[in-house]
Amino acid sequence: MVAGVPQEERAQIDAVERRLAQNYADLPHDHVAGVVQHVHARFNQSTVRDYVPLLVERRAREELSKSTACQAVIAKAGRAVAGSETVGVRQRFFK
Repeated sequence: MVAGVPQEERAQIDAVERRLAQNYADLPHDHVAGVVQHVHARFNQSTVRDYVPLLVERRAREELSKSTACQAVIAKAGRAVAGSETVGVRQRFFK
């Protein structure tokens, strides 16, 4: 968490982290927490703090959505390749 953050903002960021961890339960909690902390740190120099929790939630949600989309594409590609004859050909060719 960012040092020198008002207690109310810290509580709101913790609530953001909990909500996102529930919404992205398929991702490791540590990953979600790290994304929230990373995004929150981007606002270190912000003088107006009123909207920081809202902005953190939106940006963290965008990054987490990209993470889940990438995982889905990788999983789908892995299943497609594993179920094809390409795997057998590669295994014979690269032995």
